[in-house]
Amino acid sequence: MSEEIKKVLEALQRGDITPEEAEILIEAIKSREESTEELKETPHHDGQWRIIKGEYHGSISGIGESIWITPEGRVIGDIDLVKGRLKLEGHVDGNIDAVASQVEFGGTVSGNVDVVGGTVKWKRGEIKGNLEIVGARELGSRPPVGGKVDVLAGPIGAMVGKVVGSALNMAMDLVSTLPEKLSKLGQSIPTENSKGENIVINDNLHTRNDIYGKEVVIGGNVVCGDVHAESLEVKGSLTCDDVSSSTIDILGSLKCDDVFGKKMEVLGKASCDDVKVDKLIVKGTLICDDISTKHMEVFGKAKCDDISTTTLIVKGELRADDVIAAKVVLEKDAIMVVDSLMADNIEKAESATLQIKDRVEA
Repeated sequence: MSEEIKKVLEALQRGDITPEEAEILIEAIKSREESTEELKETPHHDGQWRIIKGEYHGSISGIGESIWITPEGRVIGDIDLVKGRLKLEGHVDGNIDAVASQVEFGGTVSGNVDVVGGTVKWKRGEIKGNLEIVGARELGSRPPVGGKVDVLAGPIGAMVGKVVGSALNMAMDLVSTLPEKLSKLGQSIPTENSKGENIVINDNLHTRNDIYGKEVVIGGNVVCGDVHAESLEVKGSLTCDDVSSSTIDILGSLKCDDVFGKKMEVLGKASCDDVKVDKLIVKGTLICDDISTKHMEVFGKAKCDDISTTTLIVKGELRADDVIAAKVVLEKDAIMVVDSLMADNIEKAESATLQIKDRVEA
């Protein structure tokens, strides 16, 4: 029994809902679970694959995902994949965008196929729309293509535009709605309610609530849910779920899940899962999983898994697994250690250190 059904039964037992309402809710939950049953993760010989065996309605996107569409599988929607694997034996009623990925193509696509970087292995199948190959390695013979075929050797910048653009669109959509949300909060709502136009917290605060404010200043030690603001300044310590704010200044310490915003500057310490901002400046220490940004500068220290950016300037120390950038600049005495680097242009000062396990340049 799923957790959602358990909650419905508990609500029925408390008398919060009627038996008729409970029946409707349970049927809706079961219907939703059945509709998504075709898409699931099962062990594979070299990792975890999301296997589609039946008909799946909806688009699929992800970073580092492994997607396998079996001969009986059909996706009615688009597939957007970054740094992942796609094994296509069935059908896709939509478009495919694969960036820096490993693609094994043996099915049918009703729309367009764009492969930017990575490798594509042609086995059979058909593309009814257009095919665009940018800086990717091809193995085997291409399938029949109903539309036009464009093959470009580069640049990596085209790849970065796709990666960063898709990631930042969600962040900008979220940030753009903040003024409207915050305008409804009213004036001078007490801080303990976690809502107000301007919030300054200099004491210790532990709450499960979210914090909303046009200007939020954290001077004490705060543990909370999400933080939504037009301007966030952390002078003390903030531990929370997600952060969405136009500007984010970390002078103290931040520990959170995901960050969405226009500009983030780390002068202290920040530990996050994903960071999606237009501009990121690190003068202190940043540890995170994935970064998607248009412009990134590292004066201090940064340690990340994946970085996708148009411009990367390193003046301090950067360690990462995979980096995709149109332009990389390493200034005097900078240190950059990565497993994989894909870049159009790399400028390096003589005193800078650059260590790359697998380097790809257009």
